[in-house]
Amino acid sequence: MKAHQTQFFIKLFLFLFLILSCSHKKEIPVFKPKPILSLGKLDDPHESFHKPADVAADSKGNIYVLDSGNHRVVKFDKDGRYLLEFGRFGQGPGEFSSPVDIYIDRRDKIYIIDSGNRRMQIFNDEGKRVTEFRIRIFFGSLARCAVDSKGKIYVNYP
Repeated sequence: MKAHQTQFFIKLFLFLFLILSCSHKKEIPVFKPKPILSLGKLDDPHESFHKPADVAADSKGNIYVLDSGNHRVVKFDKDGRYLLEFGRFGQGPGEFSSPVDIYIDRRDKIYIIDSGNRRMQIFNDEGKRVTEFRIRIFFGSLARCAVDSKGKIYVNYP
């Protein structure tokens, strides 16, 4: 038998051995995550979402849902209790048109990328608008933002 034929049969034997030794069924553990908190209720207009785009939490554990389809932000406490909401459809201060991203910095300032109005709006933790500025963004873009420890704002969009 030639050397390459011997190597072929050795590889074939090892391959078949591995297949046969691994062919018996083993129980594979299945991980089923259990939610620790559910937000929203279908029968409550304050807690019924339409196209939620993003979620963020502040330093106190409050949870903010960016409800893009309803052009608003809904705030819950860390136990999921409704606290407040802010925003509505429009072009004025505190209004949104298809918001796509929410970011909360370590001082609990809330940054919202409002793609329909091509701007970023900044709010305090009570939902009061602090400021806004224009950004170069296309309507419907899935832009994301972040703020570094020096307060510099970064916007990334495709």
